[in-house]
Amino acid sequence: MNEDPIASPDPVSKPEFKENPFAAPRVVAEPLVSVDGVQAAECVRFEYIKREASVKSIGTLYYLAGSLLGLYSIFTVYALMGLLKQFGDLGAVQSVFFFMLPVFIGGASVFLLVTAYGLRRLLAYSRVTGILCSLFGLFVLPLGTIVSAYSLYLLLGAKGKFVFEPEYKAVVAATPHVRYQTPLIVWIIFVLIVLLMVLWIAFGLSS
Repeated sequence: MNEDPIASPDPVSKPEFKENPFAAPRVVAEPLVSVDGVQAAECVRFEYIKREASVKSIGTLYYLAGSLLGLYSIFTVYALMGLLKQFGDLGAVQSVFFFMLPVFIGGASVFLLVTAYGLRRLLAYSRVTGILCSLFGLFVLPLGTIVSAYSLYLLLGAKGKFVFEPEYKAVVAATPHVRYQTPLIVWIIFVLIVLLMVLWIAFGLSS
């Protein structure tokens, strides 16, 4: 039988390409956090970022208060040395009181600075020390009472507790692009508080 001239020729089999065993292995990079994970982290960050910023602002105030108290303790030592030169022996009770005063103020300064460091970095221990500082600060009328009451409100609430948790640290690490824009009125209030603190310490030194 004659072959049909119209019929197509036998299909040519395609060569099979096998993986080269000597080639370097291919690495498929997978994202550490999925897109959905980043979006979820952003939602959490936006919900808590105002409380985070407020807690850090309290840390800034504690930095200032601790630094001013440190200077105050140094000036207290110089003032006590001047009293000793002027009046000589102050007596046992008076001497113990006057020498313990700068030690107490210096210790409070260190405590505030350590607390401020932790609050600025949302370290867990600083929530406890911040609450202690605020409880003592309630008795420092009138400015300390206002600031300490606000600090207790921030630290004792559910949101204040969560921003110190490891889960929130993971959220912050996953959303470094999220920033909080502080309103102008907050900056004005902050500057006024700073000026009042400086005036209060200056008044204490002059008296």
